[in-house]
Amino acid sequence: GQRALADLVPGGLIILLFALPHYGATLIRVYEDPADRARYRLFSLWLTGVVAVSFVAALSSPLLGSLLLTVYLTWSPWHYTGQNYGIALMLAGRRGIVPSPGVKRLIHSSFVLSFLLTLFAIHSGQPEGSYAPVSYEGTVFRLMPIGFPRSWVGVAIALVGSLYGATICGAVVGLVRPAGLRAAAPALVLLATQALWFAVPVPLRHWQVAGPGGLLGEIYTAYGFLWIAGFHAIQYLWITTYFATRTAGPSTGSPWRARATFLGKSALFGYAVWTLPALLFAPGLLGDLPHESGLAVMVAAMVNIHHFILDGAVWKLRDGRVAQILLRSGAPAAPDFGAARPTIRGPWIRRTAMAAGAICVAYGFFMFAVDDLGFARAMSRGDLVAADEALERLRWLGRDGPGRRIELGRRRAREGDLEGARADFERGLSLAPTARGYQSLGLLHEQQDDWQQAANAYDQALAFSPNEAPLLARAGRAWLESGDPARALPLLERAAAARPNDDRIGWDLARARREADAEAVHEPRHGDP
Repeated sequence: GQRALADLVPGGLIILLFALPHYGATLIRVYEDPADRARYRLFSLWLTGVVAVSFVAALSSPLLGSLLLTVYLTWSPWHYTGQNYGIALMLAGRRGIVPSPGVKRLIHSSFVLSFLLTLFAIHSGQPEGSYAPVSYEGTVFRLMPIGFPRSWVGVAIALVGSLYGATICGAVVGLVRPAGLRAAAPALVLLATQALWFAVPVPLRHWQVAGPGGLLGEIYTAYGFLWIAGFHAIQYLWITTYFATRTAGPSTGSPWRARATFLGKSALFGYAVWTLPALLFAPGLLGDLPHESGLAVMVAAMVNIHHFILDGAVWKLRDGRVAQILLRSGAPAAPDFGAARPTIRGPWIRRTAMAAGAICVAYGFFMFAVDDLGFARAMSRGDLVAADEALERLRWLGRDGPGRRIELGRRRAREGDLEGARADFERGLSLAPTARGYQSLGLLHEQQDDWQQAANAYDQALAFSPNEAPLLARAGRAWLESGDPARALPLLERAAAARPNDDRIGWDLARARREADAEAVHEPRHGDP
C-alpha cells in the first residue's frame, strides 16, 4: 500500500521549518520600520486589536470560535490564490511579458474560478476535502458551512470547472504568444501550481475519482495540505527575503548576511506569535481550554486571519515601491529605502523581543521532540512506558490533552491493562469531556460486562454527538443488556433510521421491541393487587 505522508516528513517538521517563519516575515515587514507601522496603522494597530479581542472571546464561546474557524478555512485558499496570482504576474513581468488588459483578465479569472471551486467544496452540505492545514476534529469548534445542496454543487462545479478550463487555456496562450514558451515558463508554473492545489482536487473528490485511499486521497486531507502550506510558505519566504535584501541599508553588510539576518528574525517572530498565545491561555494560566480541544485551532485561526489582513495591505504590485523591486529585474531599490532604516525603538525592546523569540524557537523544537518524536514514535513501536513519560513531559509544558490520553488508554485496553486504560480515560475526561472519551469508557465497561456503566457512559457521549449512528446503536444495546428495553428502544430506532441496512441494529431493535412489549404486558395496572 501507499506509505503515509507522515512516514515521509512529519507534519510538525514542515510547520517548524517553513510555515512559522513565513508569519514572522510579514510581522517584520509591517512592524519593524516606524514609517511602515504608521503607514499601516489601521491594520497594524486597530484591526490587530480586533483580532486579539476576538481570539480571547472565542476561547469561551464555541459559536464565536466556530465562526472564526469558518472565516479562516474559507479565507485560507483565497490567500494562497492571491499569492499565486501575484507571483505569476511578477515572474511574467521580470521576463519582459506585459499581458494586455484582456489577457490579464483571463489570468485573474482563472485564479478566481479555481478558488470558487474550492469555496463550493468547503461550503457544500458534505464537504469532501480539507483545504487548510488544520484539523478541528475533536475540538469544541466546528466548521459552519453555508450548506449548498450537493446536487446544486455538482452543477456549479461542472459549470465553473468548464469556465476555468477555458480561461486557463486563454491565459496560457496570452502568456506564451508575446515572448515564447521559455520566457512564460515561470508564470506557467504558478498557473499549474494553482490548478494542482485547488482546481484539480475539487472535481476529483466530488465525483469520488480520488477517494480516501491512494496517493490523491492522502494528499487532499488536512495532513496532506500541510505539504501545500509548506510550499506556500517557501514561496512567501523567497519573495519577502528578496524584498528585504533589496531594501536593506548598507549597515547590513553582504546580501548573504542580509538574507540570513532577515530569515533569522522571521523565525524568531514567527515562532513567538504562535507560541506565546498558546502558553498564556493554557489551562492553569489565563485559559481553561486544552490545547488539543480547541486552543490550538483558535491560535491557528487568530494568527492566520491576522496574517491575511496584514498581507493584503502590504504586498500590492500596484504599490510603486513594491513594484519597482519585485517587477524589475536588477532594478535598484527606491531612494527612500537606500539608507539604513530605523527599527523598533529602544535596544531593550529589541533584545527582549529577540530573547522571547529565541525561547519560543527552542520551545517549538522541544515540543516537536516530545510529541512527534516522543509520544508518537513510542506509540508506533508499542512502548507504552515511554509514551506515558512523554505525556508527563507534555503536561509540564502545558500541552496535556484528552486525545493523547484516550489514545494511550485504548492501546492499554487492547493489551489487557483495563485498570490502566480506565485511569487514562478518566484523566482525559477530566481535562476535557469528549464523545470519544466517554465512548472509550463505555467500551471498557463492555469488556467487563458492566452494561449499566457502559450505558451511562454512552449516554454522556451522546450529549456531545447525539446523531452518531454507531454510538446510538451501542447505547441502545447497552441499555438492552442492562435490562432496560424501554430506554434502549428509542435509541435503536434512531440508529436504524440512520442505518436501515445494518443487520445487527435490526436484530437489537427487534429484541428491544419484544422485551418492551413483554414488560408492558406484565406491568401491573393501576388498582390491581
